[in-house]
Amino acid sequence: MGSQRLREAPVDAALATWGERWLARRPAGSNARLYVGFSGGLDSVVLLHATWRWLAERVQGGGAGERDAQAAAVTLVPVHINHGVAAAAEHWAQHCCTFSAGLGLRCQVFHAPPLDAGRGFEARARAARYGHFSELLDQPADSLLLAHHRDDQSETLLLRLFQGRGLLPIPGRRPLGAGTLERPLLRLERNVLATYAERFELPAIEDPGNADTQHERNYLRHVVLPRVRERWPQADQALDRVAARSSEAQRLLEQLLGQRAALEIEELTGELALPLLRAWLHARGEHRAADRALEEFLRQLASPVDRAPELRLPGGCLRRRGQTVIWEPASD
Repeated sequence: MGSQRLREAPVDAALATWGERWLARRPAGSNARLYVGFSGGLDSVVLLHATWRWLAERVQGGGAGERDAQAAAVTLVPVHINHGVAAAAEHWAQHCCTFSAGLGLRCQVFHAPPLDAGRGFEARARAARYGHFSELLDQPADSLLLAHHRDDQSETLLLRLFQGRGLLPIPGRRPLGAGTLERPLLRLERNVLATYAERFELPAIEDPGNADTQHERNYLRHVVLPRVRERWPQADQALDRVAARSSEAQRLLEQLLGQRAALEIEELTGELALPLLRAWLHARGEHRAADRALEEFLRQLASPVDRAPELRLPGGCLRRRGQTVIWEPASD
């Protein structure tokens, strides 16, 4: 199969489109580090392999000279987070290192602080991962790639709706640390990634925990969504369109509100109060608040000025200060 035909494949096309834009955003002469979140599962194996191929093609002379020079200055770094909970955790870490070495890459393995595997483990593990990723991205030229795809987007939209946490899609790109978090495969279905993995005979880890339907996301993935897709075959495409429209609206709101240190209480009235407050919080990295909690906080804002309602959230605290609302991040 020739290189032109490979580029026309969905995964290659997605990486090429994303990569051209990413290179164009790099500061001239910058030595960027391109990290890839690498669990060793099928999605991240495909992302790492496709990114490695795209970058290698650019370095070998696939485009304009200036951009080829930029590509040559990029260091590709797989990053594996070992939470140490699963019995096979060390085996997974070794698998990631071995696969990376086969591409001529050195995988960074981060051993996260021990976590109890009880209630809320997934949220705490996610916070630990993103905390480490944020520390890695210590210059504006750096980016982290994650392998979320359209199926993940469908799950996230429905899960947030059922949990009453607002219609916030997974963003294709957002700030993280001093750099950016990027998701080049977000518009592709998982079966497209599976086809790519089969084509290149890529070895992937299967975490048995992904089949446990006691976890809400797994229940959606294995029980709810298959029935939905059986009844409405275009469900994922419809959810993808909802995500695209919601992402644009969210982006515009965050641009308007993101740089503001406080919100005026008079702004937080009427039907727009909840989406405005949520967008302002999201720009500060807080996306876990339930609608009910935010609505109660907004109700309390109507109290006399000598009252000081507050809402404690995982990432910090919302407080009233005079005629404004401020956000105090949680201390480390």
